[in-house]
Amino acid sequence: MKPRVHLWTPREAPRGYAAHPPFLPTTEKTLQQDALKQYLDGGMKESSVVYQVTNGKNAMPAFGGRLSDDDIANVAAYVIDQATGDKW
Repeated sequence: MKPRVHLWTPREAPRGYAAHPPFLPTTEKTLQQDALKQYLDGGMKESSVVYQVTNGKNAMPAFGGRLSDDDIANVAAYVIDQATGDKW
């Protein structure tokens, strides 16, 4: 049986699904050190993740004003922990 393909607008795309056409489940794991080193401005550190989550970059929206400073700090700590611990 083939899986059904669902089309969503970017706002409707469920968590874990790409927010751009064709809105298919994302399987790329980007919490790897090499990917983050390339993507983060300022290097592989929590402050760089905080800046990016707050301000956004490329396709990633800014979450400053939508998440509290504590929530953003928790996201940054999680991202760095996952990437540096080779958990992905």
